[in-house]
Amino acid sequence: MDEADQKVEIKRVTSGRANIDGNGVFSTKAVKEGQVISEVAGRETHARTIYSIQIGKNVHLEPEIVGRNLNHSCNPNGYLKLLNGRLLLLAKKDIPKGEHITFDYATTESNTVTRAKCLCGEQNCRGRIEGFNKMTEKWKRENKRFVLGHLL
Repeated sequence: MDEADQKVEIKRVTSGRANIDGNGVFSTKAVKEGQVISEVAGRETHARTIYSIQIGKNVHLEPEIVGRNLNHSCNPNGYLKLLNGRLLLLAKKDIPKGEHITFDYATTESNTVTRAKCLCGEQNCRGRIEGFNKMTEKWKRENKRFVLGHLL
C-alpha cells in the first residue's frame, strides 16, 4: 500500500514526559516501518518559532499538540513527509508500543531557530541541534529520502 493511501490514525500517539527534554510523543500501539503514525496538524505561518516545522522555503507549520511535542534525535525512529498537502509522521523503522517517537530536525529546517545542545544520547549524536544547511554532504546523501522537498 502506498504511504499516501494509508489511513491516518491519530490514536497511535500520545504526549507524555520524555527523558530527552520535557514532553514528548509516544506510540500507543506498535507501528511498522513506513507506516503513517499520525498527521501533524497546525496552522501555516511565515514566522519561525521554537515549535514551528518548516514545510516550504518560507513557510512553517505552527503545530498542535502532536507536532509541538515531537523531539529531535540524531538517530530518529520517525520522519515527516508532505503528502497531498498533509504533513505526516511516518515510522523510519518498526516502533514498539510505548516507544518515544523522534525525528531529525535537520530533515525539515534549513536553519534551526536556536543552536541547542543535543540531548538525544545516541551513539551518532552530533552534539548540537542544527538545520539542513549545517549538515555534511555525506549526511545529505544518506538522509535524502527523509528530507522534505524544499531543502533539496
